Order: sequence, then C-alpha cells, then structure tokens
Amino acid sequence: MGKVAFYLYDSMVEFETSLLSHFMKSFSDKEVIYFSKDNSEVKTSSGIFLKSEKSIKEVLELEDIDALIFPGGLERKKYPELTELIEKVYGNKGLIAAICAGPEFLTETKILNNHKYTTTMKKEEYDKKEMEDPFNRENFSLDLLVRDENVITAVGRSFVDFTFEVVDYFKMFKTEEDKNTFKKLYKGEKI
Repeated sequence: MGKVAFYLYDSMVEFETSLLSHFMKSFSDKEVIYFSKDNSEVKTSSGIFLKSEKSIKEVLELEDIDALIFPGGLERKKYPELTELIEKVYGNKGLIAAICAGPEFLTETKILNNHKYTTTMKKEEYDKKEMEDPFNRENFSLDLLVRDENVITAVGRSFVDFTFEVVDYFKMFKTEEDKNTFKKLYKGEKI
C-alpha cells in the first residue's frame, strides 16, 4: 500500500496541496498521513488551524513512505530530523514533491544538485531581504512545473498541474487523455 506524507507547518499555504490530498485520499491505494514537527496544531497562512497525526520523528520510524509532499509557506523552518526524513525517503526512491517555496526544505540535502527543479522563490527575493539564497541555482528552471525522476516541483500558481503530475507519478490515470481531461476540468476549461 505505502504512505504519502504531507508536511504541515505554521504559515503553510494549504490550498497548494489540498487538491492533491483530496485525490490521494479519495482515489489512490495510498495511506495519507499529515505530520508536523511535533504533532501539533498549525495555523496556515489563511488562518485555518490544522491538526497533524504524527511528528517528524514518528514518520522517520516508518518504513513504507512512498512520497513526501511540501507546500509553500511564509516561515519555512528547517529541522535536522526533517532533513533526515527527506534523505531517507529520497534514498529509498520515494517521491519528493514540493510546490511554491516548499523546495526550500530540500536545500539542506543534495537533491536539488542532482535534479532540475523550480520554485516561486527567486534569488532577488533573498537579496532584497539581505538573506543568503539557500538554492543551488545551477539546476533551477523557470518552468512552472518540473518533473525530474522522483522529484516534482512547481510554482505556487500551478497547484492544479502539480496535483495531477503527482497523481500521474503514481499511475492513477489510465491514459494521458484522462490526465488532461481532469486537469482541464479542475482548471475550469472546456472539455
């Protein structure tokens, strides 16, 4: 069966991964888990409170994580145990999927050195805030969505495409036409 784990944290932008969460819970054979640093309640950027089911340490103990999902957010605090979890899942050939500013969680690993990626966070934003840019920009792409092997990244406004790329990764569509039909439907386009 395997598990798909969604990371929850204060200031996260919940809409970037809520459609994906819906599809994984409703149409996949994966167990969906929501986790936070210490299994606490988080307050999203929209002011919505979410309660996680597990802590990072509890998820680290699991052996069958097929994917980690990271939404963007305003305050992306990194923790050693979160980096360890990312490296473990990636090392086991699991999917690492991050949207908007979410790829910043991957910057403590070597993942972005080995894969093409995108993020909403531009170098100029860090420069403006007089912060060090944590990204290795060598593999950075201006594309709205990038899928490179078992790493999927997207800019925030591409949350529908991001959803269906992850769903496609798990081969939940019978055909490419099915995938495109669903994308059009959820983007409000004619089908």
